[in-house]
Amino acid sequence: MIEYFDDKRVDTLKEALNIYENEKRHNDSINEMRKHEAAQKKRHKEELARLKKLQKTIKDD
Repeated sequence: MIEYFDDKRVDTLKEALNIYENEKRHNDSINEMRKHEAAQKKRHKEELARLKKLQKTIKDD
């Protein structure tokens, strides 16, 4: 929060706390989206592997 004062973004502790909380929520949201994206990529990769295996099975028949 000291940076907020140094960068002249705030004049009061109340403003600094508000910015801190807003940035924390924002960063938490971004991290949650990244977790969901990673899980989605993993599911996509697994589904692609299943489809390739199925395609190979069909070609072999």
